[in-house]
This record gives sequence, structure tokens and C-alpha cells, in this order.
Amino acid sequence: MLRFLAIIGIGLILLCTAFYRLANSGGLDPATNLWTWVKLYREGLRTPLFTGFLTVGSFLLTLMATILLRIKEIYDEDEYEQDWQQYQAQRLAEDPSAKPTAFYGSLRNLGTALLTNVILALFSSILQVTFGFYNSPWAVAICLGFAAMTLLLLLYLWWQIAANLSRWFDVIERKKRKKLGS
Repeated sequence: MLRFLAIIGIGLILLCTAFYRLANSGGLDPATNLWTWVKLYREGLRTPLFTGFLTVGSFLLTLMATILLRIKEIYDEDEYEQDWQQYQAQRLAEDPSAKPTAFYGSLRNLGTALLTNVILALFSSILQVTFGFYNSPWAVAICLGFAAMTLLLLLYLWWQIAANLSRWFDVIERKKRKKLGS
């Protein structure tokens, strides 16, 4: 979990730095005496980013427990337990000093990713209406860096949920075929 949060922190620093360089690269707009990227952010990005991330954060917050409980059903299946035991035996055969992984480790990681995404989305939304009002490239860079990191984490989360749902659909399909076949 600490590695995951460290990756998020490093990603935020890198993205904010990249957006700062981008915001500074546009030069000043002669009509408003603002940097062109700051002007673009003020006129077209701040409000949609605020509402979008507020909506995403609220939506994920309300569904977080439901998603985790539904996906937990995958991990409670006998088939998953057999796969997990086989994986543990394989790991110990390759490296006898390896520590066993937690049975619900993947589910815990998904929960951490969900919670981090909720926090980042809500924080990103708050940044849009606090730092977003400063007419400075560094303020725009921080707002856009957090927005980009939240979107990247959201894509990662969708990929993880899709992989778990695919496994769940395979399990319930096999159960149904077994029931109908007997």
C-alpha cells in the first residue's frame, strides 16, 4: 500500500511539474495580460473539472462498499481458493524464502485504489475552486496535475474492476452451466 501511495505521490509531482512547464510555455496573452494556458484554464477547464471530479468522487464514495462486497464474492469461491493455493505453492517452489501473499490481498489493493481515487477526485474538485482562482501558472499546474493523476488512477481502477468482473462472470457462468447440466 505504501508503494502504491508513493507512486501516486511521485506521479503527482511529475504531472504538476509537466503542467507547470506547459503553462509557462505559452507566453502572455496581450489582451488579458495572462499566460495563455492560464486563460484557457480559467475560461474553459476550471468549471467542468470541478463538477466532473465532484461527481466522480461522490459516485465512487457511495458505490465503494457495494463494489467491494460484490467483487468479494469472487474471492469466496472454491475455485479462487484453489488458484490461490496453487499460486502460493508455485511461489514457494521458485523462492522458498518468499512470504505468502494475503488471501484477500488483491481485494485490499482494489479497496485502497478506490479510496485513493475518491480522495483524489474530491481533493481535485476542491483545488479547482481554491487554487484555480489564482492567475498563476503554478496554480494551474497543480490543478491540472491533480486532475490528470485522478484520471489516470480512474482508468487503472476501471481496468482492475473490469478484470475482476470478467472473472466473476466466468465463475457464475460455470455455476449456471453446471446447474443446468445436472
